Amino acid sequence: MWWLRESEGASAIGALGHSLGGYTVSLLASLERDLDCVVAGNPAVNPSHLFWTDALAIATHSLSAEGIREETFQALLRPVSPLALEPVVPHERRGIFAGVVDRVVPPVEANSLWRHWNRPRIAWYQEAHQRFIRAPEGRKILEDTLRTADMLPKETTGTASQR
Repeated sequence: MWWLRESEGASAIGALGHSLGGYTVSLLASLERDLDCVVAGNPAVNPSHLFWTDALAIATHSLSAEGIREETFQALLRPVSPLALEPVVPHERRGIFAGVVDRVVPPVEANSLWRHWNRPRIAWYQEAHQRFIRAPEGRKILEDTLRTADMLPKETTGTASQR
């Protein structure tokens, strides 16, 4: 953040992340007061749960045999959990988008972050994990969040040919 402002002259800085990048920007939103806005796409905000539900059975059985449970992972990762920290980016400058049929990062992850962040703007698109790039719903959330942070010009009314 400092480098962008000092060396590059950035007047405003936003963060956009997808999947584990969504986890990263969600965490950043709780740690960096100088961040102007944040948009988390398909955010993997509970990695311990994702591991425990998606890992091969042999891995979880082996860990369980050693007395390690999902709750152990949760406790270990709590200090770096976006769901355990309060965001410092203003509510109106946070956004989330997620795919309703995402099998990599289930929609419950985005919903958990949305609830934790006190229900900021969110968009659901009818596609899977990698299809976010073509989802107009995600683009709209990004644009709306950037506009709220004064990082894009406000939309004008009129016909498409006038824009």
